[in-house]
Amino acid sequence: MKLRYVGNAPFFSALSEQEQERVSERMHLEHRRSGETLFRKGDTSSALYLIKSGWVRLLANGGLALANQGPGSLVGESDLFLDSPRSLTAVMASDAELWALSREDLVELITESPATGLALSLALGSRLALFDRYLLENRLKPLPFLSGLEDDSLLALAARLVPQEKKEGEFVVEGGQEPQGLYVLESGQIHLLSSEEGGDFSELGPGESFGEMAVLTGKPHARSAQAATDVVLWCLPADEFEALGDERPEIRLALSRSLREPLRSEDQDLAVGRLTAMPLFAGLPEEALWAVSSRLLLQHVPAGQYVFSQGAAGDALYLVDSGKVEIVTGTGLAQTVLARLGPDEFFGEMALLTGKPRSSSARTAAHSNLWVLYRSDFDDLVNRYPAISLALSKALSERLSTMDRRFTESHLRGLKLLAGLSASQLEDVSGRLKAARYRQGEAIVREGEPGEEMYFLESGRVQVVRNHGAEAIVLDELGAGDLFGEMALLTGNPRSATVTALSEVNVWVLGRSDFDDLVTAYPHLALALSRLLSERLRATDARFLQRPAPAAPQAAETIAVPATRPAARPRPAARPRPERKARAEGKGIAAEVSEAFNGIVTWFGELSPAAKVRLLVVTMLLAWLACIAAPALVLSTLAADNVTNLQGAIAFVQTATPVVEVVSPEAEPVLLEAPMEAAALSEAVTAEEPPAAAAEMRAAGIVLENADEPPAQQQEAAATATPWIVVVTNTPPPPTETPVPTDTPLPPTAAPTRSAAVAAAPRAANTPTPAVAADRPQPARDLDPRLGALNVQVQPAGVQPGQSYWRLVAARWEDEGQSGGRHSIFVNVLDENGNRVVGQPVEIRWGSGSVSLPTEDKPLHEPAMNFPMYNTLGSYAVSVAGLPSDSVVGMGLGSIQQPAFTIHTCFYLTFQRTTR
Repeated sequence: MKLRYVGNAPFFSALSEQEQERVSERMHLEHRRSGETLFRKGDTSSALYLIKSGWVRLLANGGLALANQGPGSLVGESDLFLDSPRSLTAVMASDAELWALSREDLVELITESPATGLALSLALGSRLALFDRYLLENRLKPLPFLSGLEDDSLLALAARLVPQEKKEGEFVVEGGQEPQGLYVLESGQIHLLSSEEGGDFSELGPGESFGEMAVLTGKPHARSAQAATDVVLWCLPADEFEALGDERPEIRLALSRSLREPLRSEDQDLAVGRLTAMPLFAGLPEEALWAVSSRLLLQHVPAGQYVFSQGAAGDALYLVDSGKVEIVTGTGLAQTVLARLGPDEFFGEMALLTGKPRSSSARTAAHSNLWVLYRSDFDDLVNRYPAISLALSKALSERLSTMDRRFTESHLRGLKLLAGLSASQLEDVSGRLKAARYRQGEAIVREGEPGEEMYFLESGRVQVVRNHGAEAIVLDELGAGDLFGEMALLTGNPRSATVTALSEVNVWVLGRSDFDDLVTAYPHLALALSRLLSERLRATDARFLQRPAPAAPQAAETIAVPATRPAARPRPAARPRPERKARAEGKGIAAEVSEAFNGIVTWFGELSPAAKVRLLVVTMLLAWLACIAAPALVLSTLAADNVTNLQGAIAFVQTATPVVEVVSPEAEPVLLEAPMEAAALSEAVTAEEPPAAAAEMRAAGIVLENADEPPAQQQEAAATATPWIVVVTNTPPPPTETPVPTDTPLPPTAAPTRSAAVAAAPRAANTPTPAVAADRPQPARDLDPRLGALNVQVQPAGVQPGQSYWRLVAARWEDEGQSGGRHSIFVNVLDENGNRVVGQPVEIRWGSGSVSLPTEDKPLHEPAMNFPMYNTLGSYAVSVAGLPSDSVVGMGLGSIQQPAFTIHTCFYLTFQRTTR
């Protein structure tokens, strides 16, 4: 009786008798009373029910009765088949007997007999959700182009499969038809037929697939698929594949890496026309062009993926059928786009011709279809068709000539000294340069050796070191575009420093004679050289000024000014001035000067042109050093020395009385210049301080030159000189109030007025020093410990106490296994209270551009902003706009072990508005 009920029930009636028996064996009888609830809407679907006797009422929202089910009816089967929560409520309308089939029993039944699950899927008109595990293990994992994908990705694909039935002789797809879908054969046999006369033929069985290249590339099906028997297939429709590719880009990537296909006859016709436009194949006979087109393979490359990388072996030539390709050089944020290519354009031919590694990288800016000619096929064509070999030699010669000119422009123009030269001048320079390479740690020039060459850095970094007794002082670090060794050529002196390679270094070497010739031919090189030396000296001065001062004792932070004027020391008597010599003697001196000048002019006229230029360059440099660099270096050296000796502050005093100035350690060193009379300044000192204060000042190294002079001599000094006070200090202000001179009236003098900054200084005694704002407690940073291994860094925002900024409070990285195929930077932005900020712009920067994206109002478990990554580690930097912001730099695709590969990973960043 139960078997008869099963055979007549919906869905089960499509099963064979044996399958119906298996279902019947797993059902068990349940008794239910009138009014009892069988299940409620939203409950988990745990079983389906076949009514043996009695009635079941189905209710919608609000208790509205939709239907009454009687004997022989199924209840709850659709929700169970789709593995979804209950969509209705079922209540017993009377006492009833029900046969129940639990979810666990149905899963076991499908596992034992996949044909049962397939039949139920066909009867349902949709894939049985409980059938997904079977599809994963038995139909999707064995496909070669899906190997390597995680189960989550494959289950997402299985969820979109739709079962189809075809009768014997019926076509699934026809050649030339627009993409219909990707098909996996479940049962039966399929014949794949070429639409061309004499084309190929193949037969497919269960577990094999077809149509994958059509849905991947968007091009028509190359062959027809006809059912050789009654067949059952699983179909992933073309539109579902596009949606799945956006949701799970790793699936599109897996297919693109595995699939290649010869061109269809229509594409071969098109390829012949495109080949004739290429210099490499121009002029070839039609037979050779058709032979080349027949060897081309269709390849799909998803957006953001590399076709090949710089330094890789050159094994293929590429023609763009559709999409966009960028040719780039460099890595990470330093990448430069050399060219952007579209349909009908080609690339990669030079590495194919020369056999050398790739000199640049190629990546797709959109989903692209490429036609590929591999080296093995190209070599075979060259052997078969001599015309291709002749065209190859011609194209190679022309391209190498073009590459020489491009090299001159792209490489030499990047050198700072040569940037202003014209193309013809650069060619002249390039003929005089010699290439050289140095290993890491190797000395390029050594201090004390004679110098006959100068060096231009093309790539790598070097360190310039000078020996000072037993100590080695690092003067500078130079990078690509810089030069060194020029001073030995200008002065003729031995090398003044040792230059060592910090990495693999490529340099261009210029000898002394060539340097003389170039400076003679192009005088503005001397001016460019002097500017570079000026910048280098200024940078050296800045580094000396920025040296951190050692910690100072607290007792030295405040200097007391003496209250009383000590006894003046005697000043030595003035020496009598000598009388002027006779006018006749003066005439003799003038004659000697004239003769000396004429001799110099004669000597200068006898010099060679190169020697004259060198003399002028050296004179200009000496003048610059004497008038600008030397004074600045003296001041900076004095500043550096005295900062050490005076616990962080120096006072270079040229007047009778010191001035004490306190500056916050965060501030830049300050120069205060104020002309004032010594007598007036002395009168400003009150009698409130003890005499011991002067001794304290002397102990600190501040000398009062006229402290011991009598008042009359001090007045005389005030009348004859306008003293200046220069104060350079970075000493932090003391936490206590600092005494200042009282407001004693100053007698009028003829000295210039003090600067506004000094004139406006507060004069009331016991004026409290302004307090420096203290740092507030900052939110802790929760940083993924793996960021360091990825070379991802956090650059803090430079803000002052009391200033608001965006602080990075959390940064997390997901590797390939954790990211689940995603490849994005996810960002959350919070206010001071930890609430999400909506509409806040977030700035993402990379080598060739930037974008600003706002945070969105999303569920709390989802990040407020996401940005898809397509470049490798070192490419992206992120910060928040509107306020100073911490920056996270160095992000991109790739793993710790393979940073240069586009492995799908994710970064999660959280910024919070904070006040320092």
